Amino acid sequence: MLAPLLLVACSEQTGFLPGKASFSPSALDFGVVSVTDARTLSFELINQGQTAYVLADIQVVDDPRGVWSVAVQPELRAGLGPGDRSRIDVTYRPCPEAWLGHQLDPNYDLARCPSAPDAADLVVTGGEGSAWLPITGTPGLPPVVELFCPRTVGADGCPGELYDAAPCTSLRFGTIGLGKSCEAEIEVVSRSRDGARTADLLLQDALLRVRALGTDTPYTGAEAGFELLDEAGQAIAPTADAPIVVSIPEGAAEGRLRMKVRYTTALDGVLAGDSARGDGLKLVTNVAAQPEVGASLYATGALPMITRDPGGSSLVLAPQVGQEARATVTLFNRGPGHATIESVALVPSHPELRLEPSLDGVALLEGESRSFEVVYTRRGEALASSAIVFRMASPVVGPVTLELNPDANADACEVTPELLDFGFTMGGVLTANVTVRATGPTGCTVRELDISAPNPTAATEFSVDLPGCSSLPCDPGITLCADAGCAGTEVQIPLRYQNTDLTVTDLAELHLRTSDRINPERLVVLQAYDSPCFPPIPAITVLTAEPCAGQEVRLTAASSAPGGYMSGPATVVDWEWAVVFGAGNPEFIPPNAVTTSFVPEGGGVMSVSLAVTNSCGARSVSAAVETIFVAPSCP
Repeated sequence: MLAPLLLVACSEQTGFLPGKASFSPSALDFGVVSVTDARTLSFELINQGQTAYVLADIQVVDDPRGVWSVAVQPELRAGLGPGDRSRIDVTYRPCPEAWLGHQLDPNYDLARCPSAPDAADLVVTGGEGSAWLPITGTPGLPPVVELFCPRTVGADGCPGELYDAAPCTSLRFGTIGLGKSCEAEIEVVSRSRDGARTADLLLQDALLRVRALGTDTPYTGAEAGFELLDEAGQAIAPTADAPIVVSIPEGAAEGRLRMKVRYTTALDGVLAGDSARGDGLKLVTNVAAQPEVGASLYATGALPMITRDPGGSSLVLAPQVGQEARATVTLFNRGPGHATIESVALVPSHPELRLEPSLDGVALLEGESRSFEVVYTRRGEALASSAIVFRMASPVVGPVTLELNPDANADACEVTPELLDFGFTMGGVLTANVTVRATGPTGCTVRELDISAPNPTAATEFSVDLPGCSSLPCDPGITLCADAGCAGTEVQIPLRYQNTDLTVTDLAELHLRTSDRINPERLVVLQAYDSPCFPPIPAITVLTAEPCAGQEVRLTAASSAPGGYMSGPATVVDWEWAVVFGAGNPEFIPPNAVTTSFVPEGGGVMSVSLAVTNSCGARSVSAAVETIFVAPSCP
């Protein structure tokens, strides 16, 4: 906010100095202010005299239309002591005739607002007399505000180049691994109306909000890893007191401001900021007809999936007294993104147990594996069970229990494969099987099946296609016999995959709790690829040059982005037109077409919305809204 300083000043002299007002600067200029808006400038009055300064009167003279208003603080009327100060607020509303109380009259023809500059004098009376401050301001039409952003996502998950052929309604980041960042350039454009004098655009706030898909948990931009930056990469946070100003240069038709949205993975799963719910990217403006401009915001944070071999929750070590037994444990980072092993420890520790080598603080990069050995040197009675506890920076890896005094039990199970790849689909259903085989003399029983994933949505996209397993965990009722000649030594567990979100790669874990004595809990990594149907992004273009009451206004959605699969775009097949603000409820003819028209009943400000659906079944996340100024009569 501009802060001109109003001083109560006096010259340097000895003796008694009464309070006396003088102004600095000598004039107050509000610049170009929209006829649909008001601008307030504040300054301070400081008593630099040696007695109290009491305000007797403050008024604006030469203001026949009442475009100026003044507000003072109570302490100024009560009297300011020497050295005290108080704020004075002056508000300029260039077209008070267009307002009904504190709201803009939707039926008022803004063309009737005066365009000549306004000038008046602010007179402050108190102390030894009156002081005069010239104040000036210029009316301007509200700017047309548009937001542009990238419309494509690269193979690395980062948005592509800025697309300025149609306004932005959806800003998308792809799948970004832990510790990685992407930046998307966005641009705010302030345009004049038919070359008329146009007010400055003020960005008074910037909000970033998303929700976790599946749980609907809300997050602020900072919590989810989003930042708004200026073009140089510095964080920015406009406020009503310190707005970002987008001015149209003299002689130009538009002013542009380029910024960036940075996304750094902080949460796992799909983050969806739907602008229709008030989420996403929202820029608050000073334009009454467009108080907000923004876009839906999407990103997929991917914490790496860490698996281990053996995959169960227990590990048997049973050496004889005086002997040593070893078992190897391997950690795999299947991505995306990197992880750090903070520590691997035995709880409780014991001198007969050790881990070789230490992996404390070791990075586990995407696609890499790290192994260590558990060594048990038995010196006497078998130890009680211990546990290997893994501490990861992200994500969680469950502990492994060391069974050091096992009971005899010959049940043994073989589960294959360790990694089950479903392949690729474009919105379809994929199926695959896990094989369980009895390999011990007493058979094998599968007691429980469950599916988990770092991304909660991915866990629901994989399912077990067995009776009684429509919800998980479940008891599949699988008991396999041990005799090699019997028919029940092997079973196929059918699994199903269908993508329900915008992720391209889905990873999950199938957990099998079996009767196997050595490794009762088995794990199979499930992997599938899908080309999701991205929703279309609607855009409205007004084809009628000068809309006026009683005449047809033509609109087209031809510049809408159709969305579709990554392998190729879809086509828009459904258009939903509606009037969301303005007088009357005109009919769109035709109602469901790429190009339509309506006849406004009267003049004023109207807002028209458009939602679209594409040929692969995706509907636009939010509607496009276009503000139309309709003249009350046609030329």
